[in-house]
Amino acid sequence: MSERRIVQDFEGRLQDALRSYSAEGVRAFDPALISDQARSADAGGRGWRSPGRALALVDPRVLRFALLVGLLGAALVIALVGSRRADPPMPVPGLLAVGMTDQILVGDPSSGTFHAITPGTAHDASPVWSPDGTRIAFSQHDGRGPIQVIDADGGNRHSVIDGIRSLEPAAWSADGARIAFVGTRYPGGGEQGLWVVGTDGTAPTLLVTGADIARLAWSPDDSMIAFVRLVGDHAYVHVVEVASRVVTVVSSQLVDGFMETAPLAWQPGRMALLYARAGQQLRHHLVLAERVGATWQERPLVTDLFGGPASPMWLDGERFVFLRPSLIPGTLDLESRAVVAAADGTIERVLGEAPIDPGALGCVAPDGSAVAFPVARNGAQDEVELAILPTDGGPTIHLPAGAWVSGAAACSWQALRP
Repeated sequence: MSERRIVQDFEGRLQDALRSYSAEGVRAFDPALISDQARSADAGGRGWRSPGRALALVDPRVLRFALLVGLLGAALVIALVGSRRADPPMPVPGLLAVGMTDQILVGDPSSGTFHAITPGTAHDASPVWSPDGTRIAFSQHDGRGPIQVIDADGGNRHSVIDGIRSLEPAAWSADGARIAFVGTRYPGGGEQGLWVVGTDGTAPTLLVTGADIARLAWSPDDSMIAFVRLVGDHAYVHVVEVASRVVTVVSSQLVDGFMETAPLAWQPGRMALLYARAGQQLRHHLVLAERVGATWQERPLVTDLFGGPASPMWLDGERFVFLRPSLIPGTLDLESRAVVAAADGTIERVLGEAPIDPGALGCVAPDGSAVAFPVARNGAQDEVELAILPTDGGPTIHLPAGAWVSGAAACSWQALRP
């Protein structure tokens, strides 16, 4: 029962009680009546009486009324407290896939119930849901195995293509027909670079040759793949056109040097990329790079971010979330808070009560209602839990997770299915 219904029920019962006692000619807690009875029973003026004797001076009907009101009030308090405790957690759509304890876990973020769909002996990590929410692609964080795909219920596990190992998170095309990944021929170590292959293992293609490639992201129309590449000592954002294999450098300056935690986020429905770009004296910026003809133009959205990576992710076409790093007082260490901003960079709100590790990789609910980030459990860096932060500023939901694999993608959120 809602609190409003509980209060209305209490008011109705109280009104019924008042009418019944009024019908008997009693005015509840009538001070004149009590005073007259007290003077009549204690004409000798012997001073203060015990509580029990004083109560004896009150009309019994008034006492019964007071008792009834007290009981109704107590029932109201109990009902209200119970209704608050019984409120269900925020409903969160979709399922979470988590890469923890060397295995892939799938769970309901509303209930916090997770179960393993791979054994804990294969170094499985970096799960990524397919666009239709039925399959998960994953890799091995030790880089010794190929990209694999498994059904959401743990069945039909298989390698997409054998003979090419990968440790980076894969990326599904928007139509779910192809997978992009960073791989190397194994054994032998040849043909290293950015590959695209059909989900059935057909038509493997080496789009970009070379090492030090990470953070793959398909464009909304599947015509391009964005990636971060280390050139010398600095990392830059690139895009490759899938059909022509033409590679273009997007960022005019180096992006955040943490390649494994420098996500690239395509704005939904637009040919525009959001990422963190490094500035002077460890002051970073979030920029939106838009394709204009054959060139890319960068526009700063959020400036003067100190320290580590900002890990931007789009909630929808009009809002994004990022991590704002800051120094922990009295130390040289960093911590971050998740922040929601409008597409023009206007800050809307800070999420959650607890800080987040600056290198954390998170994921977004399919309807943009929440984001999830791994946070250290009781200060243990190798043990983490998932913190789900409602983007409307609601209370944080803490889900147990397990052992953290440094550098591996923490989670992926299942897409909503019709």
